[in-house]
Amino acid sequence: SGNAGSGSNSSTTPVVPATGVEFTTLLESEREELSLIQAIEKVERTSVAIKVSGGAGSGVIIGVKDTASTDVYIITCHHVISGGGNITVYFPDEDCNYDNADYIFTGTIDASIYTSNAVTLVGGDRVSDIAVLKIDLNLPASSGNKLSSDKIVRANIPVSSYSVSKGEEIFAIGNPSGTLPGSVSSGIVSY
Repeated sequence: SGNAGSGSNSSTTPVVPATGVEFTTLLESEREELSLIQAIEKVERTSVAIKVSGGAGSGVIIGVKDTASTDVYIITCHHVISGGGNITVYFPDEDCNYDNADYIFTGTIDASIYTSNAVTLVGGDRVSDIAVLKIDLNLPASSGNKLSSDKIVRANIPVSSYSVSKGEEIFAIGNPSGTLPGSVSSGIVSY
């Protein structure tokens, strides 16, 4: 059946043990200064839209050390996935469209881990509002086709010692209200 574990009630809050994940990071010396437009163009394909039964949100495609090349990890807010149920992850295609069925993957989040689903919950923490999803590109997208891992753009996460400065220009790309994938907001660090 591809179902590991017990229970499949989609209304159950996910109870999946957290797994240690080591992210690929970008050192301060490797960062380059870009205009806001250049920065957005560089990272806009690293944001995904997520729809879960009863909710929606966004996530970021992250690089993870020592994983199979067909495993793609998404970091999102725990509150996005906390209700569990059917989940759909929408990756942007080469043109930053979120409706290309070759870039859409589905799964189920509940008390079990379904190895036959493309999307699974790796773990999360309700208190810090963080969750990690895994997309298995060995499994087909909604179109029935398999997506090559080189079609996925991963974000560069700064090392933990990185800090932003007051007045530094920042931006966010996300999926506000679950209906605007790829939306951009900008601002400055205010404190």
